[in-house]
Amino acid sequence: MTEEFKVGDVVRIKSGGPSMTVVTGGSNMIDLIWFSKINQNYFYLTISIKCLEVSNADETAPKAY
Repeated sequence: MTEEFKVGDVVRIKSGGPSMTVVTGGSNMIDLIWFSKINQNYFYLTISIKCLEVSNADETAPKAY
């Protein structure tokens, strides 16, 4: 069963990376946004929900993002 995400959920790619916020949902693809402290810019990504998991708020993301 594939996990369902709703707008406002904080997720991350299963292989790692920054925490990202869901901005639009879908049954297969989902749109995400995140802020890079290094680039001082927002980034936007459309990706398959199969690649995502809920981000653990207790984990600290690496500072390199």
